[in-house]
Amino acid sequence: MQKFFINFFMKNICYKTIVLFVTAYFLLSVFSCKQSVKSTEIVFDTIRVDRNHFLANDTSGKLKCHLNISFVYPKSFADTLRQKQIQSVFIEKMLSKQFSHLSPEQAVEAYVQQYIKDFDASFSLENFDPEDYGLADEKIFSYEQHLENEIVFRKDNFISFIVESDAYEGGAHGSHHISAYVLDTLTGELLTQEDFAGLNYQKNVADVIIRKIAEANGVETVEELENTGYINIKELEPNGNFTIDDKGITYYFNEYEIAAFFIGVTKVFIPYREFSVYLIQDSPLSSLAGSQ
Repeated sequence: MQKFFINFFMKNICYKTIVLFVTAYFLLSVFSCKQSVKSTEIVFDTIRVDRNHFLANDTSGKLKCHLNISFVYPKSFADTLRQKQIQSVFIEKMLSKQFSHLSPEQAVEAYVQQYIKDFDASFSLENFDPEDYGLADEKIFSYEQHLENEIVFRKDNFISFIVESDAYEGGAHGSHHISAYVLDTLTGELLTQEDFAGLNYQKNVADVIIRKIAEANGVETVEELENTGYINIKELEPNGNFTIDDKGITYYFNEYEIAAFFIGVTKVFIPYREFSVYLIQDSPLSSLAGSQ
């Protein structure tokens, strides 16, 4: 009987030990997997600012500026050194190179303070005449700037983002501008046309861009296109202002760049299949272009 209880006890101990070991191994594997996934991700955050400032802080005055910012930035990355480099790129392209050595929060605040300082330096209470702006007694003239960026594509080591700026400083209308970028997180550098451009790329892709613009406007010739508001379209060249995604490349041409103001920003999407023949072999875009 004593031998029976000993054998029973030992079997149960072994069984429980095996179960505990397998369970612990499974949990450790799952935890390690989750940790490794998280460690390779870039986590983004957003800083928002909505600031009004009256000239020389005179809230009874008739002139003020309004600054609105929405800044999406890489908050954390597994490689802390690369994280700082990537943050610097975002800050430089969103705000200014002069703030790229700061943290995102410090950079935004420094930009705001510089904007207000420049605004105050441009005017003085003594020389400001509301009649110059056609203001009625109850109205306030406001300088406006809206600045925001957007992540338009993320895959593998590529991040495509755009920076949009809207400004109004008087006159018949404001201005709208888009700057486009592709960041390689493996190098921390921005992708340029030279990184993937093949022989005669400028000429060949220019022809594709012109054709795409003509198709979007329902015309067939350059002459017809210029009649719709486009200017010197024959001299158009790829301008390096582009984003990518898993289907193709999008070029952005800003106001007055290739067309009259009323045309606005011209966006031209080109599927990879239509210009992959112009790409350098084994270029950074080869994997994306080859999947089409």
